[in-house]
Amino acid sequence: LSEVVNVPNATLEYAFMASDNVVLELIEYKEPRGRAYDRRNNDIGTGHLCIVIEDLDATYERLLKLGVEFNSPPRSAPMDPPFCGLKYTYCRDINGITIELYPPGTGDLSLPKLLAAGKRAMAAG
Repeated sequence: LSEVVNVPNATLEYAFMASDNVVLELIEYKEPRGRAYDRRNNDIGTGHLCIVIEDLDATYERLLKLGVEFNSPPRSAPMDPPFCGLKYTYCRDINGITIELYPPGTGDLSLPKLLAAGKRAMAAG
């Protein structure tokens, strides 16, 4: 493992979550400890996790009360396609990794339409 990840004496803890054609792997390097994450959203090499939730406003309020730091309150995108008023917000996890939260929505960037497009692409293979 250490050779593959190019981290000498690596000890990892990990979890896998899978759905249709996606596998999300969450990894924590137990040893050696890494440096603090210091990237901005526009820095090369950064990434973020997007989580679709049913009630963005209620989730925002609940997480805010738990001490989660957000870049801003939930905002609505323009009503123009493909955004169609999609509402979203960004926060950071305890390690500083950006997490985007948004509800399923109805426009071209909505979860149902993105999933349908993915299935069409897989079928066209």
